Amino acid sequence: MEEVFETINTLSDNIIKIISDETIIKPIVEISSDVLDTSIPAFKLVLNITYKIRLLKFKSFLEGIYSECKNININGSELKDKLIKLSKKKIFNDYIIHTYESAVNSKSIKNTSILGCYLAKNAFLKGEIKIEHFILCNALRELTDTETSIFVYLFDKVRKIDNLEYLNPNNINDPIYDIYSMQLVIEQLKNIRIVNRGVGGFDCIEQFGVCIFSELTHTFYNLLKENKIY
Repeated sequence: MEEVFETINTLSDNIIKIISDETIIKPIVEISSDVLDTSIPAFKLVLNITYKIRLLKFKSFLEGIYSECKNININGSELKDKLIKLSKKKIFNDYIIHTYESAVNSKSIKNTSILGCYLAKNAFLKGEIKIEHFILCNALRELTDTETSIFVYLFDKVRKIDNLEYLNPNNINDPIYDIYSMQLVIEQLKNIRIVNRGVGGFDCIEQFGVCIFSELTHTFYNLLKENKIY
């Protein structure tokens, strides 16, 4: 078990070095996406396409970090020092690794960039890393661009009933997405804990494609909007 923790700590140290060293970040961020991979042998086509997609995601992740560092006026050296200090806490060490893993496996390059911004921003939080940070990272990993856009659209259509923010796509007038697609996205949002399930407690029969909003719903929406990508 000690060897496992040593490996995790080493991985975390390497991730910190990669994402905070400007001599590494700048060349990747500035390189044209068209030349990330210049030759693809036919028999390695699928492998190399997968590799290039992951490389593009990692590039987007670094761009998010680089952009947020510029916004809050810090350089790579300051970010590195802060991350190294925070990585001594197990929960933040886990968070660094989880964010990196979510970035390279994200279903959305847009959301990968937001993950980079979110990591840089959270490095300078005065509070502690909490479970909600992991849930938000997981949401950015699991949602596609289209699903995220539908979530933003649905958020703006919510209705208040008895002080609860209740959402049923069937109540939306002239929707720009089909009802079933919106219902499927709501079910996905339930599964990743961004919205709450039906109203009425354990005695309530949960209705398909209907949800209520939580504090985490608002946090996720604000995270998407403040990065001006959606």
